[in-house]
Amino acid sequence: MIQLNNISKYFPKRWKVMQSFMQSIAGIMLKEVSKNTIHALDRISCRVDKDEIVGLIGPNGSGKSTLLRVMGRIYAPTSGTIKSKGIIKAVINLKYGIIHSLSMKDNLMYLGIILGMTRSEIDAKYDTIAEFAGLSDQSTKITHFSEGMKDRLIMSVVLHTNFDFLLLDEMLTMADESFKNKCIEHLRLISKKKGIIITSHDLELISKLCKRVIILSKGEIVYDGNVTEGLKVYRESICKSKVMI
Repeated sequence: MIQLNNISKYFPKRWKVMQSFMQSIAGIMLKEVSKNTIHALDRISCRVDKDEIVGLIGPNGSGKSTLLRVMGRIYAPTSGTIKSKGIIKAVINLKYGIIHSLSMKDNLMYLGIILGMTRSEIDAKYDTIAEFAGLSDQSTKITHFSEGMKDRLIMSVVLHTNFDFLLLDEMLTMADESFKNKCIEHLRLISKKKGIIITSHDLELISKLCKRVIILSKGEIVYDGNVTEGLKVYRESICKSKVMI
């Protein structure tokens, strides 16, 4: 399980370049520090167990990626506590790990290592990963791949790593429907023994994949429950709001 208790995460705003040292001290003395922080998460409490796939949705800037990073222990919370059991894999901005001058085979090996696989594990699963991705030309350089093909390679490696909880940030955005459906079926299968949390603006994907959804707005949980009701709430209230965070 992953249990969050009253989690808050604040980021300091950068001081203006021309701001003087004395102005900075004056601001601190006048207790204006709170005006110079971004409240990314505000008193978040929730629990995710194995055997469930949870969709995490909200407007841009609502705190979704920050929450995943806190769950994955990439960010330490400003306050609150986290309890977790098992191996947690947070897949965030993994496309930046792609090396375009290398071949598909070399990138597959490299991504596997980034995600904690040993060389022997990669060798044992190589054919399965390549087949799942539908990418057979091992010598082709990644620079010649479309964005969708890169997504397929990354997602295939991710799904064949060892984990108890998988945190996915905006994955499958460029993949075609056939590969999306293939991943959905695979995620449903492995979720019987593992926990999965996925952020996405693709509400159709969330509807197909998840039974539970958590909605964030301004760093707070405004809904946590059934996906059908949650998407209705999101479309009727959050999406129609003109307040973009």
